[in-house]
Amino acid sequence: MRVPANCQRDFNLLLFDPDGDMVRCRYAVPTDECYTSSDLPNDFTLRENCTLSFWGNSNTTGTYAVQLTMEDFPTQSISLSYTDGSQSNRTSNDTLCKLPVQFVVRVDPPVTSCMEGLYLPMFLSPTPAQGALLNASADQPLEITVRAQATNSTVAELLVSGPSGITKNTTDPGEYLLRWTPTEVEEGGYYPVCFIAQGVNNSSKYHSELRCVIVRVGNTSAIRTTEPITSPPLTINLTTTEEPTTSPPLTINLTTTEEPITSLPLTINLTTTEEPTTSPPLTINLTTTEEPITSPPLTINLTTTEEPITSPPLTINLTTTEEPITSTENLQPLLL
Repeated sequence: MRVPANCQRDFNLLLFDPDGDMVRCRYAVPTDECYTSSDLPNDFTLRENCTLSFWGNSNTTGTYAVQLTMEDFPTQSISLSYTDGSQSNRTSNDTLCKLPVQFVVRVDPPVTSCMEGLYLPMFLSPTPAQGALLNASADQPLEITVRAQATNSTVAELLVSGPSGITKNTTDPGEYLLRWTPTEVEEGGYYPVCFIAQGVNNSSKYHSELRCVIVRVGNTSAIRTTEPITSPPLTINLTTTEEPTTSPPLTINLTTTEEPITSLPLTINLTTTEEPTTSPPLTINLTTTEEPITSPPLTINLTTTEEPITSPPLTINLTTTEEPITSTENLQPLLL
C-alpha cells in the first residue's frame, strides 16, 4: 500500500468475528510470530482497533514491512470443551486464537495536495462502505460495483484481495465489477474482500484508502437485502346499510400480486354484473397514502360517473379479514 510522505493516512484493517468476540491488533513478536520486528519509524502508530496510522513526514520515504498479530478475546468468562473431553476456562484477558497480518507500506515522495479526489483517488457510490456485510448464496454469483475518481491522476487499476475465484472487470473508466460465485463448500463462512484504487500521473502512483467488506455465504440471496414479504390475500366487503333499489350488494376481493416493497397507486373499476335500472356503474380509486412498509390505511374514493337518479345514499363499511402486515428487514448494505 502506498502513501505520499506528506499525507496523513489511516490504514483501517478489517475487524470481524462471527462470534462477536473482541478483536485487537498488536505488533508481532520476532522469532515467535515473525522473522524480524517491523522496526517502523515513529511516524507509524498502531491502535488496538487495528488502525495503522501514518502521520506524514517528508523524511520518511522508503518501503516498510508491517508484521502484525490479530487476536480475539471473549467478552465475558467462558468455558471451552475439547474433543478429548477436557475443559478450560477463559476470561476477557485470554486470547482465543490469533492470525498473522503482514503487508508492505511504501512511503512515496510528497504530493502537491493530499485531498482525496485530486491526486489520491476517492471512492464514490455505489462502492460499499468499509466493513459492510454482504450476503451471498452458494452457486449464485455475487457482484460488487466499485467506483473511484481523481481529477489530477487517472484511475487505472483496482487492486483486489479476496477469496479464490473472485474476478474483476472494468465496466467504465474508474468503475469496476467484482464477481464471485461461492461453492457449497464455502456455505456458512465469512470471507473478506479488500480493494484499493490506484491513480497514475506520469510515473507517479497514488493509492486510495484501503476498503474492505465481508461476504457472508448462506441461504440468503446475494441480491436481496431484506427478507421477502409474503402478503396474505386482503378481502374488502362493501355493503350498503339499506337495500339499493336496483343494485345488489357488491363483494370485492383484492389480492396482492407482488411483494409490497415499492407501492404504486392502484386504480380499480368496479361494475355490477347485472345492468342497473337506475344506478350507473361505480368507479372506485384505491391508493396507498404511504409506502407499504408498515401497512398504512387505504384511502378509497367512491364516485359515480353520473348523477344517481333514484339510489339512496350509501354507507360503506371496509373491513380486512387479516391483521395489518408489518414488514421486517434484514440487515446491511448491499450494493450489489
